[in-house]
Amino acid sequence: MSILEVKTILRNLLKSVLKLDSDTDTNDAIQVYVRDNLPMVAMGIYSKKKPECEFCKEVHGQRDVLCDLVIDKVDANSAEGCKKITVQQILDTMTTKRNLIFAVVISGKNHNYHELKHAYKKFQLKEGENEKGAAITLAECFEAFEEEETLTGTDQWYCRDCKEHRDIHKKLELYKIPKIMILHLRRFRSKRSASNGESGFFNLAYA
Repeated sequence: MSILEVKTILRNLLKSVLKLDSDTDTNDAIQVYVRDNLPMVAMGIYSKKKPECEFCKEVHGQRDVLCDLVIDKVDANSAEGCKKITVQQILDTMTTKRNLIFAVVISGKNHNYHELKHAYKKFQLKEGENEKGAAITLAECFEAFEEEETLTGTDQWYCRDCKEHRDIHKKLELYKIPKIMILHLRRFRSKRSASNGESGFFNLAYA
C-alpha cells in the first residue's frame, strides 16, 4: 500500500468534510509524518539518548514530535514519493524496533474547519470519549484506571536481565478495597509537564 493509498483512505473517511476531487488535491491537503517514538539507548552508566532516525538521519531531541517521512532522499508527501513509497518500505527502513505511528496533518484549505471539528468530536465519542458536560460514572473511572497501556518510546522499561530498554504492557487493578475508601477526582488531564483545564461532571450516585 502506497502513501497515496493511505491518504485516499483518509479522504474517503472524511469525504463529508474534505472537498478533494483529485489525487493531487488529496496529496497536497493530507500530509503524513512519522510520530517520533524512538527509544532511549544507554550511552554509558549514567547517560542515554535516542539513536539516529532512519528517515531524517538526525538524532531527535526529547521534545521532537513529528519527523519528515523521507526514504532515499524522496519525501513521502511529494508528488513522486506519495506513489512510490509504500508502508512495507517504511517498515523495512526502520532498523530500531518500535511501532510505526503515522501523524496526519490536514492543511487549512479545501475543507470547512467547523465541520472538521465536529467530525473529530464524533470520532472521539466513538473512541469512548464523553462530550463536555456529559456525566462520567465512577465505574467508567475505574475501567479507565484498569486499562492496559503500552510503555514505548521514551517511556520504555529498563530490563535488568537483558540490560536494555524494552516495550512493556502496564496494567493496574484494584485487588481489595477497604470498607471506607476516599477518592480524589481530578478535573484535569495530565500532559507531561502541563495540565489541560477541561472539566467534566461526575455522576456520584453510587451505592
